[in-house]
Amino acid sequence: MSLRDIVDLVNKEKRKIERAKTVKHAVACTAGIVAVAAAGVIIGMLFAPKSGEQTRKGIKKKTADVLGAIKDKVAKKDANSAGHAKTHSEKEI
Repeated sequence: MSLRDIVDLVNKEKRKIERAKTVKHAVACTAGIVAVAAAGVIIGMLFAPKSGEQTRKGIKKKTADVLGAIKDKVAKKDANSAGHAKTHSEKEI
């Protein structure tokens, strides 16, 4: 292994570390933006001209709707995954 190979290897590791830092930073920024947006929505709902009871009912309904949509998407993905697995196992036979 020559000196040039060692330098290339060190540089490759440095780039790998920098890339990991960049990805970590991007994820943290995205999470921060989502958290601030959620806080804004909640504050907006709390200061809306509806009564507290109506607002809480709206939040409860919206939360149930979102959870239902997530469950539906997960169920579809599970069904698709099972279908793909079956298709691939049939092709192997």
